[in-house]
Amino acid sequence: MSTLTLRPVGDGAESGGWYNSVNWDQVNNWSYLDEAVADDADYLNSLGGAGRALFAFADHGVETGIISSVTVYFRVWRESSGRTVKPSIRSGSTTTDGSSVTASSSATTYNQAWNTNPTTGSAWTWEEIDSLQAGLWVSNDAVNWSWLYVVVTYTEAAAGKPAANVIWIG
Repeated sequence: MSTLTLRPVGDGAESGGWYNSVNWDQVNNWSYLDEAVADDADYLNSLGGAGRALFAFADHGVETGIISSVTVYFRVWRESSGRTVKPSIRSGSTTTDGSSVTASSSATTYNQAWNTNPTTGSAWTWEEIDSLQAGLWVSNDAVNWSWLYVVVTYTEAAAGKPAANVIWIG
């Protein structure tokens, strides 16, 4: 199995509820989550109450093969008890929320995997990965969010051979 790690490169289709910790606005929020190593000094805060923020990712490079899962990783912590978040992914024009997570009082990294595209019910394609957006839905205010990335797990096509789900003629 091989993996491809994607980090945010732009704000996505939704920005509701989340504000950055520097200017307390919603401008370039992706830049507060895109580090290769978690940095809890700059983060987003759910000042606006319930809402969802999604972020865009760069297209994949030369990777080929069969995708077995897409996993969203996110790092959050709460300022008061009872605060929940859900990882969200957007494929095409449909956004799907994952399982609810109750945020810890200390910064903790959580994740959720999708083995198939929930919009199509089929295996992920590289075209869907290229247009994927991911983020979080928050139930209320007082949650901080400092890190987001997506890991695509796939089986590489053998050199000179097509991926397993392609029919080779000739």
